[in-house]
Amino acid sequence: MPEIEPDNKSPLNLDGSSHERMKPLDYHDLVIESLNLVEIFKPEDYEELERGLDNLYSTIFNTSNLKNLFPTVSARKDEYKEFIAKSGKSMTAGSWLNLHGFSSRILAETNPSVRSQYPIMELPCEVTLLHLSLYHLLPSIIMLVAQFDFTDAVSDSLNRILAEEQYEGSVIFGGREGHIPPERVKAKKVNGFLLDLQRSLEEFICRHFAGVFLSQKGNPAQSYKCPSTILYSLRAIPLASNDELVEWVSHQHRFINILGYSNITPTIYQHANKYLLLTFPDYHYENTPLRTAILASRDRFIGNETWMRLILDDRLIALQAIDYIMELYSKKIINHRNCKGNYDIGISSNFWKLRKNFISCYAQKGNIDYDYFDFTKINRELTSITANSHWIKDNVHEYNAIYKPKERPDFGYEIVEHIKADAARIDTEFSLHKERLSDTFTSINTLSNYINSAWMFWLTMALVFLTIILAIIGLGPHILDALNLFLKNNSGA
Repeated sequence: MPEIEPDNKSPLNLDGSSHERMKPLDYHDLVIESLNLVEIFKPEDYEELERGLDNLYSTIFNTSNLKNLFPTVSARKDEYKEFIAKSGKSMTAGSWLNLHGFSSRILAETNPSVRSQYPIMELPCEVTLLHLSLYHLLPSIIMLVAQFDFTDAVSDSLNRILAEEQYEGSVIFGGREGHIPPERVKAKKVNGFLLDLQRSLEEFICRHFAGVFLSQKGNPAQSYKCPSTILYSLRAIPLASNDELVEWVSHQHRFINILGYSNITPTIYQHANKYLLLTFPDYHYENTPLRTAILASRDRFIGNETWMRLILDDRLIALQAIDYIMELYSKKIINHRNCKGNYDIGISSNFWKLRKNFISCYAQKGNIDYDYFDFTKINRELTSITANSHWIKDNVHEYNAIYKPKERPDFGYEIVEHIKADAARIDTEFSLHKERLSDTFTSINTLSNYINSAWMFWLTMALVFLTIILAIIGLGPHILDALNLFLKNNSGA
């Protein structure tokens, strides 16, 4: 049977009934350390962001004994309120604010040092610590970064999926039965596990606030909405030279592929031979935000929590967020392009049809004008990043491709180039459709004015004729005064 790519509509047999199997992978020591996800807030959402943070910290603010135990947490309330207020008034960007984190009850009860540093919050069952920070990314954008540290149970669940034997799957496509290799079936299971994990974290954030990404409407089955980076640790990674990393990746391509990331060597990056950066393939084609993974050696940060957090580069996640904002504008311009509009520019003397065409075209023109202004504002603000090579060099870790690194820019520059190309394409599309709608609106408006003038002429003639008739029967003077007043008012308008 030929290998057929599964789709979302095909009945997929994940258990399989074939005798072909994949042997378990020997990666029982893989650990999911944490996940960073980012949400974006525009100026019109700043009040909701502040209310959400008030709600998030309300337990501490409203409890006197907690205020005494964690005075710095209470002090942060004024800090983030001031940060949000200044961001709304500032014409520049770049400031940061780290907020106080929270601990799960189980971790606080078993770790006295954590209990003395973090207030307790009812976090998702798989989370031990939550860290929050605000970043004034652009003059009109505040970025919220949420880092979730996980319990050992999350890693255990993932390792059980990796360790189990997997049969090949089957799929019915076009009336024919095809087979899906065991690795592809297992990759689907792993991907589903990771997406469910991120979806539960996004639902937790949504209880308090929702910005640009989490407030998206559309298919409720969408697995995740925010750009994210997962930090894995593994003992078996050789970190000595780029050649050794290339050799290790070439031998472990099945493992990387099963994790859901690209196993193509040119799309894997490394930072100072310390850890690998993996990218999710075809995320633009799938119309989803970018998911990346950092795969680090466990030996490098055992007992060094600070170094582990430095691995997750918030500014790299900021670039991913900007990249996804461009994707959302791509969706908008596609919707405008595919919208035929409830109007007809054909010649018609029907007053009510002209009125309907005018209102419909005006509404569509207003929508595209609003979206285009919003896009242009962000696009021009982006020049502080996209037109400034020093910003990436000074703020983002250098992630070099492990294969022919001298022939490829590092990962940060590749994202920026993609953002610039997307912005130019979207600007062209917006300009074309905006010009087309403006011409259409002008045509409808001109036709409406012409028909209205014709109607006014014939109405005036009818009134004159009526006045002549009434004058004959003795009511002429009164009607004539009324007619003169009507014509005078209309001529003055």
